[in-house]
Amino acid sequence: MKKLYILFLIFNVTSTYLFSQENLKIPPGTIFLKDNLFIDKVPVNNLMFLEYLTAKHFIRKKGFESFADLHNSTDKKFDRVRLLYPSFLKNLNKKGSLLTRKNYFENYKYKYSPVLNVTKKQAIDYCNWRTEMVLYLWSNENENVNYKINYRLPQESEMILAKEYFSKGNKFKLIDGENPTKFKTMNIEKNFVLYNISEFTMSEIVFGENWKNITPNEFPNDITGFRCVCEIQP
Repeated sequence: MKKLYILFLIFNVTSTYLFSQENLKIPPGTIFLKDNLFIDKVPVNNLMFLEYLTAKHFIRKKGFESFADLHNSTDKKFDRVRLLYPSFLKNLNKKGSLLTRKNYFENYKYKYSPVLNVTKKQAIDYCNWRTEMVLYLWSNENENVNYKINYRLPQESEMILAKEYFSKGNKFKLIDGENPTKFKTMNIEKNFVLYNISEFTMSEIVFGENWKNITPNEFPNDITGFRCVCEIQP
């Protein structure tokens, strides 16, 4: 994957529309599921996770553990373009694996493919970081948002509901493939998309079938990714 410049990639499709029933701003990258809950249209991809790893590296170099701690320590706005280093994804490689042989984590053509070989702890930390980032960006936009948001891993029941709900409304897409390098991915999706991978949930149960047709019991692995749900809190 080439070095590239990017400005808060996963949030640059800004949430300009309001959810009419509740007059809520739609969190970036999500689609309304029920009540106060929105769910990611697609699993977190390699480029999104690269942004997270780059941000975490920058935050730690400044001596902070979270982005919230960093921006609370200064009046400076973090709104300029930063350089992403694809080498941060090298740690996801596993010797001898198909994804490593295909250069899955560093080849730019797989930038929108779901990130794999991540731990559940990393997935949870990504959700926390994303919460901080969206709240920060909304505050910089001078949005009159009088509610809180919280990104987290979905419950298994929420994933089941999403698949059923969006299937009935013609807003569901299944992207199959013999392995992740064969997935047909897009930059922006309008529908709720499931890939041929398993996904982390809040419980010990993973959701969905995967391209190896096995039930994963050791993590991280090359068949399990994740997505976030976003709760709107009064």
